[in-house]
Amino acid sequence: MLWTFKLFILAFTVLGAVWCEAIQLDDIPEDREDADDSLLKGWAIGIDLGTTYSCVGVVGSSGATSMEILDLGQGRQTLPSIVKFLPYRDEVTKKQQYMAKTGWEVYNENMRTPSPNTYLYAFKRYMGLSSLQDDPSLSGIKNKVTYALEEVVNEKDPSKKSIYMLVKDVNGEVVKKVSAIDSSAYVLEHLMKVVNDRYGAKNVANVIITVPAYFSEMQVQATRTAATIAGISLSRTVNEPVAAAYAYQVRNKDRSMALDSFLVFDLGGGTLDVSILEYEGGVLEVQTYSGSNFLGGENINDCLFKYFYGLMEKSSILLNDVEKLRLRGFAERFKISLCTMQLEEGGDAEFEDEFIYLGDKVFTFKLKTSEFNKVCDEVAKRVKHYLTGEVDGILYKYRQKLDKDKDDIKKVLLVGGSTRVPFVRNILYEIFGRDKVSAELNPDTVVAEGAAYYSANMLNYLQDDSIHLIDVVPMNIGICVDSDTFESILDMESAIPATQTKTFTTGHDNQMKVNIRVAQGLRYQYHKNMHLGEFELTLDKPQPRGVPQIEVTISIDKQRDIHVTAVDKHTKKEAKVKFVKTDYELSDARRGEMLKDRESNKAADERMKVKDQRVKELESYKDVVNSAAQQPTVAQEVRVEAYKAITKLEDFLKDAKNPLSGISSDDVSLRQKEFEREVMPLMSAAGAKPAEAVPEAEKKAREEL
Repeated sequence: MLWTFKLFILAFTVLGAVWCEAIQLDDIPEDREDADDSLLKGWAIGIDLGTTYSCVGVVGSSGATSMEILDLGQGRQTLPSIVKFLPYRDEVTKKQQYMAKTGWEVYNENMRTPSPNTYLYAFKRYMGLSSLQDDPSLSGIKNKVTYALEEVVNEKDPSKKSIYMLVKDVNGEVVKKVSAIDSSAYVLEHLMKVVNDRYGAKNVANVIITVPAYFSEMQVQATRTAATIAGISLSRTVNEPVAAAYAYQVRNKDRSMALDSFLVFDLGGGTLDVSILEYEGGVLEVQTYSGSNFLGGENINDCLFKYFYGLMEKSSILLNDVEKLRLRGFAERFKISLCTMQLEEGGDAEFEDEFIYLGDKVFTFKLKTSEFNKVCDEVAKRVKHYLTGEVDGILYKYRQKLDKDKDDIKKVLLVGGSTRVPFVRNILYEIFGRDKVSAELNPDTVVAEGAAYYSANMLNYLQDDSIHLIDVVPMNIGICVDSDTFESILDMESAIPATQTKTFTTGHDNQMKVNIRVAQGLRYQYHKNMHLGEFELTLDKPQPRGVPQIEVTISIDKQRDIHVTAVDKHTKKEAKVKFVKTDYELSDARRGEMLKDRESNKAADERMKVKDQRVKELESYKDVVNSAAQQPTVAQEVRVEAYKAITKLEDFLKDAKNPLSGISSDDVSLRQKEFEREVMPLMSAAGAKPAEAVPEAEKKAREEL
């Protein structure tokens, strides 16, 4: 025991949810291998592994001027994040096997001849999740994607499961089970083949892959595993909106356009990431962030698909799975055309197009922008919630942490193809003002660009353009004190890498061991947080309580590994534990639940905190009384009465520590006054101080581990 001294809805289309525009960069020589300086040091690579599209940026040793976004096929700078399994006959076994293929050719072929049972897409949504129940947004997903999903129990550990996509043959028989990690590895392997074919595998010096800001540690680790399977030596991951902000700052560092406080609004195909960053003295720091792993352009596509399909049902037209897949692709193209028309022409644009199904049948769809906005109203409400809502809203968090508001934000950077949707921009215009919302970055490629810049910075290629990037801790990390009180040591949104230390001591005489229980969370009671693990520190020798000095340090490194160390300051003896992967996985939904749980129970936690503090103060005064009773000036009969009062008080304190006892903070205050009256003769005889005169140093808050 210790006490402290210092107190989509998920409907995915094969086309994805973003579209591309060419980005104009500095002229780059076609034959990059002629650049000897870059060859000597190697190329810095940044990969944006997206839900619907992926992208690669490359920087050479000559710095920012050598930035290039790679052509990933057919003159495009993005690659569909899809995998299709093609059948072939194995000449050795004479059996039919299935080969994974990805790329624009595969994508286009599937547009011509859809294959719902062998074509996999949007698998980034399942990265690092063990069950479809890990997030409420996955509810009903099996009925919304064209391939089959299954939760498979781990043979080595039956308590663990994994999500697999099922590849089926023409007869509907399962021929392959594929994980999100494996599918992502196929995409990464394809991207790196483009890199290696251009520059040579030996000439790649550093690789960074981006992840959504709201990815849990488990999801980040799953991304790293996919990279390993793809044969990529990954240096680190960087959050997507942070990468975009990094690209902006590198571009504008030597100009007055460099910002001191700005918001990155990143709405892609599958995720919404909103981050507020501040820049000063070459340091780019994330102040706070919000968003969802299950909100993006795919949700817009889903709304439009449901609307179109409903119109066809009213006309008694029912579609099979292949035609549904084609209708999803049509909905995506319709969205792009209508939104582009709206951005170019303004007003209430109207678009009309014909959907051809079953070979030669035609159904005509016509929609105005105002009607489109109504169809997608649920998406608009969710987007606005993550900007202005309580608890999850980025502006709410900004006020809570720094006491700042939207007026302190200098600019809003648009990232992700879905920021081209007019109603999304209108939401931002209404909140921040049109003049602050900037579309100067290419939303499809800027994340890869920022990742490549940061990769280059790690190799010291940016030289004077170097910017130091700081990320943040997603949740409070602390230990259990006072049997069931959560003491945060490393606070949520601390900059990563981060380290914090607090000093504790023993709560009992002759205590030889202290048990360190570690959790992450936001509630006052330890058991209402997420327990991570525990370990013991063995002390050197028996000592009175309060004598040993035990430092507990919690740190999180750049790879997001959590390290907890307990050290006896006198003997330097230590014990420690490290948490990785499943030790501390926290899904987007679980984190959201914890934030809401804190807010809804804030008043109750505060009442409990006040009561506990009064209990500790009463305990401290009891110790003062017990010490006074041992003074030689105290008569025996006074001492006996004092001990009786102390014994009665100890019974009360025991009950008061029980959260189910119903004892309130007011009850504790009344009991303290009663105790003071009972021991007044003793305190007077000993010449001791009344409770209200006891120095704060003597009112040590007991927080026992």
